[in-house]
Amino acid sequence: MKLSVTHRFTLIWIGIFISLFQLWSQTDSLLKIEIDKIIHYDTDISLEEIPGFMIGIIDHDSTYVYSFTDSNKLQLNDTSIYEIGGVSKIFTAHLCRLLQSEKKLDLTASILSYLPQVTNAQLKPVTIENLLTHTSGLINRPSNLGIKSTDPGDPYKNYTREDLITYLNGISFQRDTGDYLYSHLNYAVIEMILEQVTNSDFEDLLEQYIFLPNEMTHTFISNSSAKICPGYDRSGRLASPWSTNIFGASEGIKTNCADLLAYLHRQLLRGVEMTPLMEMLKPHKKIPNTKKAFAAEGWHLFKNKKDLTIYLHSGKTTGHAASVHFIPRTRTGVVLLTNAPGKMDGLATLVLRMLNQNWKRKS
Repeated sequence: MKLSVTHRFTLIWIGIFISLFQLWSQTDSLLKIEIDKIIHYDTDISLEEIPGFMIGIIDHDSTYVYSFTDSNKLQLNDTSIYEIGGVSKIFTAHLCRLLQSEKKLDLTASILSYLPQVTNAQLKPVTIENLLTHTSGLINRPSNLGIKSTDPGDPYKNYTREDLITYLNGISFQRDTGDYLYSHLNYAVIEMILEQVTNSDFEDLLEQYIFLPNEMTHTFISNSSAKICPGYDRSGRLASPWSTNIFGASEGIKTNCADLLAYLHRQLLRGVEMTPLMEMLKPHKKIPNTKKAFAAEGWHLFKNKKDLTIYLHSGKTTGHAASVHFIPRTRTGVVLLTNAPGKMDGLATLVLRMLNQNWKRKS
């Protein structure tokens, strides 16, 4: 039977697709083997202490997701929703850059110019840029947080905007603006500022500027109907999710591996030089007691010996932990989500290193 030209092209494309799928499957299996080696030989990870975790990988235009679980407790996939804690800051910083590009925000302006309720003159030297890069001089969490907290497992539940304003109006600085000091409080103040200048709810701003444009359909702060996957505290007890009234910009976002990979690929590993993120990723302040680690806006960065700049951020709640690492130059990235707040950052670093050491040519 003689095939038409159309049929021939169809068969050719089917053949190409099958070959590509077989290649992807082979790569997927080999990559899983390499990750298993890292976990077994280079870490002390135990599924008794960390009952489950997920690793998402970007290697150029290819994406891979792997789950590791104690199957008696957890069933995980790339749509399982996690609290990402401090990783929320990367989205807040991105939002600030987008609002600045629309001239709705000036990152060099004093925070007092945006917060009429705050009258403490000692805060006048502090700019939004200082907040973004943890150089404001503000401490990690407000000292009046403990007074309001009734549940150690849900620390921000009863803490309000009014409580934060009261704290800011009453503090006296003990550190100089310009020094690096990591602070969740910085981003709570940013949340207030963004709501003030746009007259919009912070989560609505994220939805409009970040989540919808990047097709992050399972990312949110306060969606009470969404089912968050189980998380376990350091004692192995089931933990309740966090609720945030004013710390959503700092530690309140919930998402899944698929959404994080989509964001990472679209915004940070493809054409980053064409976006507002180029300015956001510049090193602003060297981190004390380190040789090559710097603070950027929402991110930290590390310049390794091969002159490959690694960007990273991690976060944790009572029952979950998250870590995101990427290298723009090699278009590689790693997302790590865990069902307990144990120390797992090292695994993301090791996997990213493996991706950048020609792992495909290993025997």
